Amino acid sequence: MKHFLWLVVALNASAAYAQTYNFFPPPGVTYNSTTHQIATANLQPPGTTGQLSYNNAGAAAGVSAGTSGQPLISAGAATVPAFGPLNLSTAGNTTGILPVTGGGTGLASLTLHGLLIGEGTGNVSAVTAMAADTLLQGQGASADPAAVNINNCGSSTQALSYSTSTHSFGCQTISSLATPVTVPNGGTGLATLTAHGILLGEGTSNVSAVAAMAADTLLQGQGASADPAAVSVNNCGDSSHGLSYSTSTHTFGCQSITGSAATPAGSSGNVQYNNAGAFGGVSNGTSGQALLSNGSSAPSWGTPNIIGTTQSSANSNFPFVGANGTQLVWGAGVTFNPSTNTLNATTFSGTATNATLAATLTVTSSTTNAQFPPILGNGTTMIYDGSVLINPSTHDISATTHTGAVLLTKTTVASLPTCNAGNKGRFQAVTDASGPTYNATVTGGGAVSIPVYCDGTNWTAH
Repeated sequence: MKHFLWLVVALNASAAYAQTYNFFPPPGVTYNSTTHQIATANLQPPGTTGQLSYNNAGAAAGVSAGTSGQPLISAGAATVPAFGPLNLSTAGNTTGILPVTGGGTGLASLTLHGLLIGEGTGNVSAVTAMAADTLLQGQGASADPAAVNINNCGSSTQALSYSTSTHSFGCQTISSLATPVTVPNGGTGLATLTAHGILLGEGTSNVSAVAAMAADTLLQGQGASADPAAVSVNNCGDSSHGLSYSTSTHTFGCQSITGSAATPAGSSGNVQYNNAGAFGGVSNGTSGQALLSNGSSAPSWGTPNIIGTTQSSANSNFPFVGANGTQLVWGAGVTFNPSTNTLNATTFSGTATNATLAATLTVTSSTTNAQFPPILGNGTTMIYDGSVLINPSTHDISATTHTGAVLLTKTTVASLPTCNAGNKGRFQAVTDASGPTYNATVTGGGAVSIPVYCDGTNWTAH
């Protein structure tokens, strides 16, 4: 803010030189016409350093500081101006056209759909809106790009072409290649290929081909140093010959089959076994019987030895289960007559003698009597005929003939008890054998139900 110095010059007091002056001091300055003295109030500008001031109803007021680079924007009459961004979209805020040097285009209107082209510091120019099927083509450093037409050649015998001399597209007639494309260039090196032939690589040389293979031939390898070749397959065509192949002559042939066709041994229903390299048939058993191993001899159908491993026809003592499931307890003098289904005892500590199997038995035990477990054939009672005997001291069964049936306990292979010396001779049934082979160790996970036997080490299929 500048300070104004008001100078009053005393003129000659003579009336001849007297002259009247009108004095209009600025705000804050007063003049005494009587004493001809000037008095000043505080003439410091308002606000802080760099702050603009404006006339606010006869007094000076400061304009709020703006952000660096912002212009002072008028808000109209009697309104405080303020620093802020200039709204270019408001009519009247700007005049003229922003030139390229100021970051503009130098134009008030741009070509509709035209591509803009820079022209140094001159106004931008534009390529006229390009027609369909045209491309923008460069014209070098001294001229603007321009649109160029693309031809529609539209024929299987023509292809689109371009000329660098006329700088235009055209159509070029396609002619056959005079020389086949070689293998190093991605071709076969051949102008024609063997009909129905199998193509073979030959390094960088032209491909070769196996001649069209005749019917009933196979492609046979010839090693790393030769091409594969076709080899004929023989039709041996009768029951006395089979197809053969020789690795010495590398050819197929027919081989005579010696011997007769394998025929099962025995009669219908006989189970087959290996009889010294030939089929052997196990004679059919009675319904309900199990196939029993006889070691290395032929197996046979029969009744399993449920309790013991030895048999004796001289034994006559027989434990059983009464009608109410109570276990009989007896001494050494108790015998059982399987013909009449009666018990006989010379000494017996129970309450029943000469009892039939249908009777309800109530017996007591003593230290002099031996208790034997019941034999369960079908899950509840023993099934037997008149020739079955048991020795209560050894738990052995003796039977010359047996027409009854034995119901084996069923389980899975994984649930079988451990086969060891203590379980040797145990006979059970499984429901999940997988591909069982007679007298071989049984495996689970299948769906075959068979009897199994503990040989002291493994459970074997039977």
